[in-house]
Order: sequence, then structure tokens, then C-alpha cells
Amino acid sequence: MAISYTHVCDFTDTGIAYIQVWQHNYGHRVELIGTNLSTSLTVQWHYNGVSGVDSRAITAETTHFYALIPNDALLQEGLVEGYIYDAGVSIGTTVYKIELTVRKRYDTTEAGSEDTPPDTYFVISNPAVTPGTYTKITYDSKGLITSGGDVFAGYTEPVSAPTGTSRELDTTAYNVFDLKTFTAETTITFKTPGSGTRCYSMTLFITQSASPQTINLPTIKWNGGSAPTLTDASTYYIIALGTINNGTTWFELGRGEYNGSNLVEVN
Repeated sequence: MAISYTHVCDFTDTGIAYIQVWQHNYGHRVELIGTNLSTSLTVQWHYNGVSGVDSRAITAETTHFYALIPNDALLQEGLVEGYIYDAGVSIGTTVYKIELTVRKRYDTTEAGSEDTPPDTYFVISNPAVTPGTYTKITYDSKGLITSGGDVFAGYTEPVSAPTGTSRELDTTAYNVFDLKTFTAETTITFKTPGSGTRCYSMTLFITQSASPQTINLPTIKWNGGSAPTLTDASTYYIIALGTINNGTTWFELGRGEYNGSNLVEVN
């Protein structure tokens, strides 16, 4: 594994150094600064789950010394201790001590923050917002968004209610369509939802009055191969559709049919 993060343990003024890393943030090493260090020494890591100690050799690069932090030490949050013993003068004498605090984080092998968690930002793609605007996101202890992002409490979607005998559904701006007040045969078309490889879904709420009219929909891959009739009087149809190729092919995801307060059909 490539080592991507280095934490400095400076023992110049004291024999103990304090550092912090994220839980599950693997691939770290510590830089060791102090006297009496050499590649003949090791860092003896102590942490929950290790049998005895986890010994890591001290290596040298130019004028600095380094040692790896064991990935197993980052499996749980809490305190991990590292000891460097003077094996030349007096066996068992502690030269330096590292107190490593592992901060709680959900399981991931992606490289994350350094000792101090940075602010997290996301790019707002909403066309109503100035492009390139950045908004800070904050999280709670469980990693859930508390501010700065979309919180799925009271989640709603805008509804479009086009009228007339020729209705184009603007799938670039809406996902829900309220289709009613049919006075003659009506043709409905779908606007191409976007570009690129994306999934898009929408829901049609179709209301037929006591004098139902013919409704012509675009080509749709219907469940079971049969389209709903859509011509029953005083009936309420709900149809969910989806596409993964920008509207080239629409698939029925489900449907419901209501006559008054009674559920007539679910598919």
C-alpha cells in the first residue's frame, strides 16, 4: 500500500508526542524527530486486538526517520500507544512515547483528512444558484448531514399541471405531473430529460371525469406488455415511469387505478 499521509512526532522538547488520525484511514506513517533515533530501533505499538505488541521498524529517508502506523490499530476508535525503547544502552528503557488518538469514522478505505478534519464542501449544480458556488456541509456523530446540504425531512417535489389537447411534459424540470380536465382526445409527449448516462423517473397522476376522453401516450414498455385503458369514467390513474437512456426507452415501474375511494388495480 502506498503511504500517503505523514504525521510528525517531534520529541525535541519532550519525550512524548500526540497525534490524531481518522478511524479506518489506512496507509499512514509517523515522522520521528529527536536524538538517539536510528534504524536499529523500532516503534512498539500497543492497541486493542494486538497479540503482545506490533513492532514496526524505523526507516531513514535523507535526514528524517519514519515508522508505519499499523492498519489494524485503526480498526477501532480510541487511544493507540507507541513506544521507542533504547535497545543499545539499557534494554527496556523508554526513549520516546507516541499517544495516537483514533477518531471515530465509518468504514472506508479512501484517503481522508489529516489530524484536524477539514471543512467539507460540495458544488451546487442547481441552475438557480450561481455556478461554482460552494456550501459548507456539517455532519452529526453518525455522519448524517445537519446543515449545508439537502436534509430529507419534509422532502417534496414540484408538480407540473399542463393543459390542452397537446401536452408536452417537461421532464427537465419536473418529476410529477398532474394531468386532468380532458375535454377532447389528448396527446401527451415527453421532453428529453437530459444528456449523459443518467437515470430519470417520473410519476403521472391522470384524472378522468364522468365524461372520459382518449389519452394518447408515447411508446412505453408496459408491465406485462399491456397498457392501462385510461378511459374509465371518474377514475384516477397513477403511473410511475423510468428511463436510463434519456427517454429513448421508457419503462413502467408501477401503476395504480382508483375509482372513487376504491383501489381497482395495482400493477
